[in-house]
Amino acid sequence: YCCVVVLLAPNLLSHYQDGSRHDYRRAAAVLKSSAQPGQPILSDDAETISYYLPKELQPNLFVRTKVTTLPAGEFFLVARSNAWTPLLQIPGRQLALMSELYARRFDQFSHILRVYRIAPARLGASGN
Repeated sequence: YCCVVVLLAPNLLSHYQDGSRHDYRRAAAVLKSSAQPGQPILSDDAETISYYLPKELQPNLFVRTKVTTLPAGEFFLVARSNAWTPLLQIPGRQLALMSELYARRFDQFSHILRVYRIAPARLGASGN
């Protein structure tokens, strides 16, 4: 029984420390200070972040995986990540990492949210 407790301790301590979900509250605070009403926001978990976004930013909030064509203008992206995932790259676009939100955990999981500002598409960029 002691071995089982020792093996499960990091997971239990991490869950107690920061729960089982990413910190969408802080990601929404970053967007609130930077995004303008009408600017598109793409998120891996649009339903969860919508609880924390102000009403004027919610109409242009979309689930990232359901968007087939990226907006041509500037937009924001809130993407889940882990400690080993490289920064996102989109051909023909400049990305600025605005915030990387994480809490140190005791187990092997990492709950990292990255908030990006994606510049408008360059004229003539193929998007490939």
